[in-house]
Amino acid sequence: MYPPKSVSVSISASGEIVEGDSVTLSCSSDSNPPALIFSWFKEDQTSAVGSGQSFIISSFNSSHSGRYYCEAQNQYGSQRSASVSVSVKGAWNILYIIGLYATIAAAAGFGILFLIR
Repeated sequence: MYPPKSVSVSISASGEIVEGDSVTLSCSSDSNPPALIFSWFKEDQTSAVGSGQSFIISSFNSSHSGRYYCEAQNQYGSQRSASVSVSVKGAWNILYIIGLYATIAAAAGFGILFLIR
């Protein structure tokens, strides 16, 4: 019998996370008996942001960006995982780049038409 060890976080999203995506963080650990209590933390917040072995953010946006970690607990103790960085590639970043090119093109005397969905 021993407390949780080798606690780790995995992310469901592979590659770039786009605003509006669903993101699932999963916590795993090695313990005996198995950990039954899982808590989720975001590094800039003082209290837990979620509980359970999986933490789901259904509509990810820039306010969700940050570093997350989980804590696994059984009756013999608890251990935290290393934190993982999760960030969003938002529409504003894309618009900023388009806006920069538009400014350059307008300064050069080009007409520009923007179609935004």
